Amino acid sequence: PEDKLLWKIEWKDIVSDGGWVSKTDFDNMQEMNCISIGYIYSSGVENIKIYSSYSVDERGVYEYSNVTVIPTSVIISKTKL
Repeated sequence: PEDKLLWKIEWKDIVSDGGWVSKTDFDNMQEMNCISIGYIYSSGVENIKIYSSYSVDERGVYEYSNVTVIPTSVIISKTKL
């Protein structure tokens, strides 16, 4: 990873309920507004990939932790922290 800046990504996620809901509750259901904070691994037309931790072994091999792939179509905003 070249850019080691932290980013705040705001995005919308699917909401579902596997049980019974009233008409009123169903009418009031909305997507969930989510916030993810991490380092950008890659960003393209289809998605953005972020991670929160990484390590480099003695051979220079990177490993990543807490990785998330977010479709660009659900991203509301990206802010450098």
